[in-house]
Amino acid sequence: MAAEFPPHCRLALPVETPEAFPVDLLDHLVTALSDQQLPASKLDLEFTEASLAVDSDVLIYSLAALRDAGVGLVLSGFGTGLTSLSLLRDRTLSGLLTDVKLDRHLFCHDDPTHLQAGQSIARAVVQLGIDFGLNTRAEGVDTAEILHFLQTIQCQEGRGNMLGKPQSPIDFLKDQKTDRSVARKRKRAS
Repeated sequence: MAAEFPPHCRLALPVETPEAFPVDLLDHLVTALSDQQLPASKLDLEFTEASLAVDSDVLIYSLAALRDAGVGLVLSGFGTGLTSLSLLRDRTLSGLLTDVKLDRHLFCHDDPTHLQAGQSIARAVVQLGIDFGLNTRAEGVDTAEILHFLQTIQCQEGRGNMLGKPQSPIDFLKDQKTDRSVARKRKRAS
């Protein structure tokens, strides 16, 4: 189904293997992409910090091969748990990251002090992303205020109820076909 997504949409898959990067993951991905006729540029792999912190030749070479094939490599969950700026720097400078994803906890909080601190962190991470040439995205874009904040700090992508309600891939593709059909009818009527 992901092969039918519109050009601006990608399939994001979480990869959480802090103990050891699967040696055969690259082979499985190449086969799956080929079998499903899915361009690598439509796939994002989202890594937790723990899975990227593993210092393994298999991990480094696999990430480089995936990046070269066009797969997006995302540091996910930035803002939850322990976060290492040196890991962000090192994986970015070695070309092993394409994106960083901010966790909703940075800008969704009831306590004004925590909210202000989280927003400061989010602002700094987006600026780091800009400086490092990384795409930045955010989880939890559920209100107009959060959307405005993220636009103000130049976060490039987001996911949340303010941008679209969660739906199955089948329903999403049906909606996309309906939207294209309506746009063609409007164009013909003009």
